[in-house]
Amino acid sequence: SSHRPDVHSSLHLNICCSGKTVGEHSNTLIESCAQSICLISPWEPHMTVYALEDTKLLLLNIDTDSLLNFFYTGRNRLNYLLTMPPQERFEYLNKHPALPPIIEEIKQQMYSSDLENRMLMLWNTVLKFFIAALPEIDENTVLECNYQRLLPALEKLSGKVLTLSAAAELCNLSPSYFAVLFRKQFGLSFARYERNFRLNGAISAINHGTTFKEAAEEWGFFDKSHLARLIKQHK
Repeated sequence: SSHRPDVHSSLHLNICCSGKTVGEHSNTLIESCAQSICLISPWEPHMTVYALEDTKLLLLNIDTDSLLNFFYTGRNRLNYLLTMPPQERFEYLNKHPALPPIIEEIKQQMYSSDLENRMLMLWNTVLKFFIAALPEIDENTVLECNYQRLLPALEKLSGKVLTLSAAAELCNLSPSYFAVLFRKQFGLSFARYERNFRLNGAISAINHGTTFKEAAEEWGFFDKSHLARLIKQHK
């Protein structure tokens, strides 16, 4: 990518190199052991990971647009992978026989002394990972709900709330059907997800030097006290 991807809107490829982690992802508890892979899409409720003793994690943030733009063909298959229910995707990736050697390549390149070419080599290997991971589906398959369309709207909230009706319209679904699909896939209501998305955005802004008052205005919270109370509850 020509720009530095924002962590908040990136795909997260988490590799457990050793030890064990326990994470809550879309209200589902996912346990990772050594060599396991967890892929989290940016429009999903993000996992809180608890690393147990002697655990080593490799976390890669991947610019979603750059990845999607690479797939001139196979776009449906990639979208299908990214919109799988989290537990189903976790099991699919960790049973895939072609992925372990590619993961080993990624780990080796992360510690390469060739700093000048390391990022280019990593990007090529990440592309190899996703090409190998593409699930076999009927190319005429139409995704029931393309959550990818939600991300630009969420990122451009500018102090506003993205309503259920507006989100459903972006996905070309009725509000009631969208609500059912969303809760079925992610285990929580869209309203709670949307608030958590804004809350994570506000926390990220504060961590980069924004004041509580500015973050509250930017991410659509009543005031700095309201935001501080929600952050305390969220943690």
